[in-house]
Amino acid sequence: MVGVNPRTEAPVLNSRILKAVSKKRSKVYTIGTPSDLTYEYEHLGNTAKTINELLNGTHEACEEIKKAKLPMVIIGRDALTRGDGETILAKTKAMANKLGFVNSETGWNGFNILHRSQGEVNALELGLRLKPTTSKSKVIFLLGCDNYITADDIPTDAFVVYIVNF
Repeated sequence: MVGVNPRTEAPVLNSRILKAVSKKRSKVYTIGTPSDLTYEYEHLGNTAKTINELLNGTHEACEEIKKAKLPMVIIGRDALTRGDGETILAKTKAMANKLGFVNSETGWNGFNILHRSQGEVNALELGLRLKPTTSKSKVIFLLGCDNYITADDIPTDAFVVYIVNF
């Protein structure tokens, strides 16, 4: 898990991870701020440097991860909304391909992004930024993730499109 706390962000997912850890003896590794997830995990580090080490094969956990039957990675929203979020996403994708999180031969895809709203997923799929980069925007699309933008961020002469997910 990279930059995610499923206990607070997705409690049902966290309970399923707990079940996998307790019943199937699955191992969990985390990168980011350590927290109480209700199950044992190994904390690999707090920085993006750890992702680089996994990608380069220099981290001590690499060999054990390579042996996993169905490895998966879950990236949290907080990791993607940082200033270096695009780099973290790209390096995590590369790491997932290298370590077998994605396997085209078996059809396994263990690459996951945990978002807090469907609007975030929509925006990222469209290649849009979650926060305007300029106050001179003339058109702003709010895709159900307008908790990143305040009224002060919207120019008075901008045309705002609200898209609501049902």
